[in-house]
Amino acid sequence: MEKHLEPLPDKTRTFTGESHRIFIDGRGFDFQVLEVQPDGTMKLDLQNPDPELTRLLGEGEPRIIYVVSRKGERDLVLQGCQMVSRSISCHLKYRR
Repeated sequence: MEKHLEPLPDKTRTFTGESHRIFIDGRGFDFQVLEVQPDGTMKLDLQNPDPELTRLLGEGEPRIIYVVSRKGERDLVLQGCQMVSRSISCHLKYRR
């Protein structure tokens, strides 16, 4: 049986926190803007980041991030996500 893989974005995809949330390890988190680049990098702008979110992303272990609309529709799944740097926003990479 062949496993279905969702296609990687072929252009920059931008999600806003008004219409989407991210989920990591079953926990939902709010964000301002998430930009997913086709080169395997992404930028996550946070407003008042949840300490649990920064802990999960900062542990160095690759994570799966689900981008879900507030209507409950899964829009994107990013695998192997790891934090590269953090200032006001988090810069992450994902496995292509």
